[in-house]
Amino acid sequence: MDYRAFSYEPLQPRHIRVLELTAPPQPSTIISFSYAWGSVQKPCQMLLNGQILNITETVHDIFQSRITADIDTRVWIDAICINQEDLVEKAAQVGLMGEIYSNAESTRVWLGLADPNTNLAIQFTKTLFSILPELKIGEPERLNHYYTIYPDGCPEWQALAHLLNRPWFTRTWVIQEVALATYADIVCGDAVLTWDVLETVMVGLNDLGFDGLVYTTTATDSTEPVLMKGAPGHDALLGLAFLRTLVKAGKPRPILRVMATFQDSLTTEPNDKIYAVLGLATDVDYPVFYPDYTKSPEALFKDITMSLIKRDANLDSLRYAGLERGSGASLKSSWSINYSSAKDFPIRIGHYPITTAEKPEFILSDNNNRLSLRGYIFDKVCQLGIICGSYEEGQTVGKDKSSNYVDWFHQARLIAQSTGRNEEVLWRTLLANRITDTKNYSLDVSTEKTPDQSWQRLFKAFESIYGLPLGKSAEEVRQLITSHEGVEAIKYRGQMSRAIASRRFCVLSSGSLGLMPSEAQLNDVVAAFLGASVLFVIRPLPGDGDGDLTYELVGECYVHDSMDGQVTDLGLESQDIVLV
Repeated sequence: MDYRAFSYEPLQPRHIRVLELTAPPQPSTIISFSYAWGSVQKPCQMLLNGQILNITETVHDIFQSRITADIDTRVWIDAICINQEDLVEKAAQVGLMGEIYSNAESTRVWLGLADPNTNLAIQFTKTLFSILPELKIGEPERLNHYYTIYPDGCPEWQALAHLLNRPWFTRTWVIQEVALATYADIVCGDAVLTWDVLETVMVGLNDLGFDGLVYTTTATDSTEPVLMKGAPGHDALLGLAFLRTLVKAGKPRPILRVMATFQDSLTTEPNDKIYAVLGLATDVDYPVFYPDYTKSPEALFKDITMSLIKRDANLDSLRYAGLERGSGASLKSSWSINYSSAKDFPIRIGHYPITTAEKPEFILSDNNNRLSLRGYIFDKVCQLGIICGSYEEGQTVGKDKSSNYVDWFHQARLIAQSTGRNEEVLWRTLLANRITDTKNYSLDVSTEKTPDQSWQRLFKAFESIYGLPLGKSAEEVRQLITSHEGVEAIKYRGQMSRAIASRRFCVLSSGSLGLMPSEAQLNDVVAAFLGASVLFVIRPLPGDGDGDLTYELVGECYVHDSMDGQVTDLGLESQDIVLV
């Protein structure tokens, strides 16, 4: 029998389509699906309203799953319920997606078809959930007991890492789909796991400092068995746990915080880095945020950057701008927010009273390419260390590339010692002189604190274990990190990892120690813009013939002894600093 191709009927304003898998379905209930699209090719077909609709392999797999076959309610799945070829409809439906997922009875998170690791990963997650209360007590004997049963690199940890390496955890659209869900299940083939169980386990492991055990390959040089960087799903789960807490409490969710929490998530369309979280953010009721797929990414990001500066009367949006690592040059205005790719932005380092007592002064050029800011240029980069978290050639000192941050620490300590600065300056710099609740995945000024002197003890514990000569065996290190001293070392490491990730340790011309973004270079200069809550490193550019000196914004930075208003006490004249 011949069927004609499916044809979409136009939607009325604020209407949506739903899919009925059975007749009749349960009334007034909808199950929404969250999934990674994968290939946009549509080699499969489904019969819909007596017509043939071409669908992707991913959608085909979803509907072949036994879990989906048991659904007796209406279903909302964007690949079918939105006419993807109609950009006007797509933009309108994108604006409704927050409501769709928050009002659905439940959300099914489709991770893909099962593989040989799936059942072990799900069973191990349930086991961790059951023993988590014991682990939280923190008794070294119990911790060592479970280390013995589930040592680093064992099949259970690797199976969990494989699950968390699924593409779903890397996508931007899934953020609001789960953060706003009333209830969510994880589906992998025919296997099911309650979302709250996996989330609780990963948050618990993170709080204990054990989340580094989730990795897919065993270290070749067992210098550091508890790896700092785990599977992509680790970061996604922590970020989602943080946002779901805000949603349940009805607290504000600023767009910048949401974007920063998931800065490395991926989209097919660059503009979707913004549009995919509009239903989740609570401060986007402005025309500049209305979905418009005809606008170029560069124009969108510039418009949003300036709108936020004007609206909020601060320069926080510049913290998400700067040169893109590995680009060699800026492909857009360096002062504009750039989320067009999975940029290796570090976690924000904190908020400081740099020049916050003054209001920002800014002028945007007529062609929207130059942003002039009033501020001070007061220091210069004269020595730089390796990038923390980079396994690129020249960025790893030891043999084991997985322990880059251990190498980073060894190098930073040597650099600091060569300057004659005391130990307190070093340990405070490594924390960017800020600590925060580990459950607050995206730094929030309301939860930030200046570390007290007790953190010097934690630093000494960290140094005594992680400052050991490279080459210690895994067993030797394991015995150390399960001791009381080891627990304190892990606490310091957890806070330090936020500050140093994707950053370089540095010495400035003034002799100060600091943390610079990955793209920083020698002779870059440090600026304090009026109204800013952090310092920025900028790069002078060759003159363009008209005598104006311009700069590229490299990124935010930390300079010890310059973060608490000291810059305004230097007696410098403020100047117009032109960013391009």
